[in-house]
Amino acid sequence: REEGFRLPHRAPCRPTAWHHAPRPAASPRPQPHANTPPKERPGFQRPGGACGPQANGARYRKPQADWGVEQLYSGPLPNRRLLLGHFLYYSGIASWRMVVQALVWQRTQRPRLGELGQRFGLLQEEEITVILRSRTILEPFGASAVGMGYLTEAQLQMLILHQKRLQKKFGAYFIEKNILRPDQLAVLLQQYHAHNARLAEELKFRFRF
Repeated sequence: REEGFRLPHRAPCRPTAWHHAPRPAASPRPQPHANTPPKERPGFQRPGGACGPQANGARYRKPQADWGVEQLYSGPLPNRRLLLGHFLYYSGIASWRMVVQALVWQRTQRPRLGELGQRFGLLQEEEITVILRSRTILEPFGASAVGMGYLTEAQLQMLILHQKRLQKKFGAYFIEKNILRPDQLAVLLQQYHAHNARLAEELKFRFRF
């Protein structure tokens, strides 16, 4: 073929030109609050304030977990041996918060082992200071004193026994805080001992047969 030869009756191939129709200009979206001052827009609040329902004067309160520690129990006594604090709770006399407060009060009222050891001549003030500085946070004072050789195990048990004898009674908290009168506490103590005694007899009867 010669250069530039073309078949008869056929137009030469030319690249196709694509023409895009111009897009219509997009109309601006309507702004519902474009002409409304910021103070009149619903739900609008300047920084430092609230929005939504708070803009109408309602204050947001963070929800708090309610574990029923303030409520008094209403129902039958559990069919098991109870501690005095549990008996007062299940009798509807004290809430769980009162029971915990009474336990903390009783613990803070009793004498410390170091003071008792010093009173009985088993520990010196300098030794008590060394024990307090050397022991870990969760280690009891008595265990530290025995581990460091300042007390024997028998001496520690003797001090713990005296500590329990000298601490105030659990029920004295409710009298001191004017929750119960002495005569009311005496009646509750009788009921408390009768409850545990009845369960003890039932357990003996079960094991007997």
